[in-house]
Amino acid sequence: MGEGVQMSEEEYVLNIYRTFREKVVHEDNLVHQRMIWFVTLQALLFTSFAILLGDMSTGTQKAWQLELDQLRKLALVFSSVGMVSALAAALSVGAAFLAIDKAFNDWKVTTDRWVDKPSKQKIVKDLPSVVGAGKLSGTHWFGKIAGTAFPFSIGIAWLAIICEVYGASVFQF
Repeated sequence: MGEGVQMSEEEYVLNIYRTFREKVVHEDNLVHQRMIWFVTLQALLFTSFAILLGDMSTGTQKAWQLELDQLRKLALVFSSVGMVSALAAALSVGAAFLAIDKAFNDWKVTTDRWVDKPSKQKIVKDLPSVVGAGKLSGTHWFGKIAGTAFPFSIGIAWLAIICEVYGASVFQF
């Protein structure tokens, strides 16, 4: 009575490894989901803006019977939603990247504690990295480029659109 389940040293190390690896996979899935939602929203906003731009350029306004000033206000709304969602995506994806880095660092701290336990070190040595090979080779930031640069560049594009619509051209040389 009161006896716990005995596990081998290898099972113990593998359970800890799986815990850290699951955290990394979970955060990576969050990055994926957030980017999919971001790209979907941006596609809808850019499509809506393109339709709006067509009405603004032809001056017909038949579809909505809106004046040019009202169309400009709608462009401002689309651009504002686009910029805010770009900021939200960048921050939430950045938070997931920080959580992945923390999981890797915590795994490293955990395995460093086993420096005097060669049997555990051997098990760890045979395991793949919890974040993939990139972290160990110094190229881990390559995988973060899309998640960080894309929201930033889309936010800049929406800002440029606002400037163009309101007459402060950013494309004059």
